[in-house]
Amino acid sequence: MIRAPCPVCGFPIEVALTAELLAEAERGGAARAVASCPRGHAVILTVDRHGVVRGVAAAVPARRPDCEVTERAPPSIRPRLLAITERGPANDADKILLEKAKEAGWVVC
Repeated sequence: MIRAPCPVCGFPIEVALTAELLAEAERGGAARAVASCPRGHAVILTVDRHGVVRGVAAAVPARRPDCEVTERAPPSIRPRLLAITERGPANDADKILLEKAKEAGWVVC
């Protein structure tokens, strides 16, 4: 097992160190493994041929195709709405904001 902290929340992540992963690292100098932290963040670990973690990065989730921020959204709140629609509401305040933005026509889902 290889262990590393989640780059988003710091929670420990564990990934099985397989022979295939080590063989890929031997061929290319390094190999990447995708994992999920226990708190739900997608993480990419870069491992060298010795099984040592050389890098940990948060995987950027794909934009949710079912929601779109409209041009009617005020410039002051637009970046926050874009972030919510890209990753989905993370807390109660984001959920409330998204519902209010839908009612105002700033977000269409």
